[in-house]
Amino acid sequence: MQQMLELPTTNPWLYQKLSSAGLHAVRRTDRYWAGLSTDLLIEQVMMRSIKSAGGLTHGRGMKESVRIMWVKTLHRLASISSALGSLASLDNNEDNLKHCEMGRSRMTRDWSDLQKVVAFFECHNPFAVSDQALQSLSTGHIASDDDRITCDSAEDVGLKIMSDMDNKS
Repeated sequence: MQQMLELPTTNPWLYQKLSSAGLHAVRRTDRYWAGLSTDLLIEQVMMRSIKSAGGLTHGRGMKESVRIMWVKTLHRLASISSALGSLASLDNNEDNLKHCEMGRSRMTRDWSDLQKVVAFFECHNPFAVSDQALQSLSTGHIASDDDRITCDSAEDVGLKIMSDMDNKS
């Protein structure tokens, strides 16, 4: 963290590339939308390889010597695997150039989710209130005048109700 705070003075060129040019994402392929932040890249690549066939948790011991050997050779094996994939043209098909969110199954699921949201608001329309009383979106319950609750006092009333319920079974 300290080194990153000093980056504008220690390495202004890199700081400009990271902050202004948006070159803070790692790209493992030429696919559109395939940039990953470094922490996500570590999780996706390292954790997937740890848990996949031949990884540390499948068929190998979890001894310290095995972990060290695995970590120290992983970068070489990954570059060989990537080179073989490029040689076999496994990375250049048309499906890889599309964003994963543009697939038919994802669009179908998004449409289904949208229909659920629309159906919910048809039953619980927050704008179909004849008066200005406070109304719960999830249940449709309307505060009465006896409750003396307004949108300005709703949070305080809710906190009081919650504190009254503390230490009670």
